[in-house]
Amino acid sequence: MLHAQSRQLAALYFMGYVVEAYAKALASARGKSAKKIHELMPLLEDCGIHRTDLPGDLRTYADERTVTMRYDPTLSPDIDYATELARARRLAAYLGLRLRRLG
Repeated sequence: MLHAQSRQLAALYFMGYVVEAYAKALASARGKSAKKIHELMPLLEDCGIHRTDLPGDLRTYADERTVTMRYDPTLSPDIDYATELARARRLAAYLGLRLRRLG
């Protein structure tokens, strides 16, 4: 069980990293320098995406996502893996689409 929770934690962490990378790439494509931060909402705002532009579940993800989870030994029981992974995937897809539209 602990091994499975560790893999889930790693998957969520890396998917969050994908979202962050898309946000930084989108900011760069819009002529802004990518900030060296990990908080999603400021990164999204640099892309021209405001909290109110996001559906509620993606807003929640962007507000609550934390990179400090990489220090946790296992996934917190307060985090629903499937929900968080789906939110991260949706936000990554949304940012990827916006990036492709600029290109």
